[in-house]
Amino acid sequence: MSWRVRLKEPITIMNASRSRLTPIRTAVALIIALAAVLVVVTVGLGGAPKPPIATPTPPPTASPTTSPSPVPSTPADPTPSVPADHGPILGDVTIDLDQASRHDVKATVRDDSGDLVDVRSGTAAEGMSVDWGDIAVENLDARTIKVTWVGTGDEETVFIGISADGDGYLVDVVQRGLGPNSDTLGYDREVVLTFDRSVRAADISGGVAETTAP
Repeated sequence: MSWRVRLKEPITIMNASRSRLTPIRTAVALIIALAAVLVVVTVGLGGAPKPPIATPTPPPTASPTTSPSPVPSTPADPTPSVPADHGPILGDVTIDLDQASRHDVKATVRDDSGDLVDVRSGTAAEGMSVDWGDIAVENLDARTIKVTWVGTGDEETVFIGISADGDGYLVDVVQRGLGPNSDTLGYDREVVLTFDRSVRAADISGGVAETTAP
């Protein structure tokens, strides 16, 4: 026996695009889109404050400094130091010189060597034992020498500088000169120098420099 069921109407299968929910979804999507547009417009019109743009601060400029001007140094005087340069100073020794003319003649001795332990006058003979400008040196003992030169018979102070010179010493005498066209007679002058070590007459050099200063 067969059963047949008769439906009053045929069943229709609806497509999803034709569903009654489609208009609702469309409306929701439209609302969301409009909200997004409103947000963009609001932001674009300055709804949200923009952060301030920081202005870079320039680095501090160091003030230029002026370099100190170099102070020129005074070159060392290559000549031996003699008392005539600046007059007697502390450490100079002044003695009376024996002279046949009997005039008052003194000698100021400056020892730059640091080796001189005694200075005294010799006994000068009459006349001239050496030429003008020269010195004669002889040993009196192992540590003592006698230096002889010629000067005028006038009163004056003679300056003598002693300095080390290799294995020996340099003896410079500075005194008043004769002047031009002078025929003045010269007189021997002698100084005796004692050192704290052995010294040979052959190791002594030097001479006499003349000045017109009184």
